[in-house]
Amino acid sequence: MDRRKKGFTLIELMAVSTLVSAVSTTAYQAIKKGKEVQCLNNLKQIYLAVNMFVQDQGVAPAAKFFPDSATDVRGLPSILRSYGVTREIFFCPSLPAELNTRGINYLWNDTVNGRDLSSLGKSTWLMTEMTAVKEDIPAPHMAGFAILYPDGHAAVGPRIKLPSAGNR
Repeated sequence: MDRRKKGFTLIELMAVSTLVSAVSTTAYQAIKKGKEVQCLNNLKQIYLAVNMFVQDQGVAPAAKFFPDSATDVRGLPSILRSYGVTREIFFCPSLPAELNTRGINYLWNDTVNGRDLSSLGKSTWLMTEMTAVKEDIPAPHMAGFAILYPDGHAAVGPRIKLPSAGNR
């Protein structure tokens, strides 16, 4: 008599489901971490261009907090164009593409305009993601928001204190 099974047991189905779920979660986290690394790398590339600008001009660029358009002459992408930056580095890949309409989705700390970067404190920030503006918008990275500091390092951390609107 042939006693071959014609289906799967509940335990077999649960084992396969658990395995698929674990692989999916791991892949999702790996993709999210990859986007975070790319975002931090973008900020470091921006810093290199800002640093070249500072070496040429002696002070930080007088850029807008957030440009009016992708071609705004006071937008950081336009100011740094002659330093070899491409528009792509001004976008955090963790943010939705709809936020890329003005040529940048990072914010520039306009309180540092015209200042020597070496005179700024370690906790001063140069750039962060535009989603840091509103308290009710969740952070784009697992540990918070990507932040660029005057010494050139970029890290993910908690929401930073934004300059008041009167400074813009």
